[in-house]
Amino acid sequence: MRPHASNIAIHEGLVSSDNTNLKFLKAFSELLKMRSFEQIKVSDLAKKARLSRRSFYNHYNSKEDFLRESILIIFDDITKILNNDLLYEEVVLKEMLSYMYINKEIIKSFVFSEY
Repeated sequence: MRPHASNIAIHEGLVSSDNTNLKFLKAFSELLKMRSFEQIKVSDLAKKARLSRRSFYNHYNSKEDFLRESILIIFDDITKILNNDLLYEEVVLKEMLSYMYINKEIIKSFVFSEY
């Protein structure tokens, strides 16, 4: 199983590209424990990430754009897990379930969001 940054597994693709994206994703994960996607404002996200709103808008056009990008990252991570050596189905299944458990708040927001 690959290492997780602060128990947030979904950000592996972002770590190499931009630490700012990782901070926003971690903040988003924390905020989702208390509020729905619809209740989270960009200013809340920026404050939790300890970054500016300008920084958010330098990376994303909107909160919905941020959500779309996050979904793509999750699908990419899931694809990487599933492309592991399928001879070890039990290991892949455990890794997949662990990934989904760690990221349950973000995944839940994707499933139940109006966007």
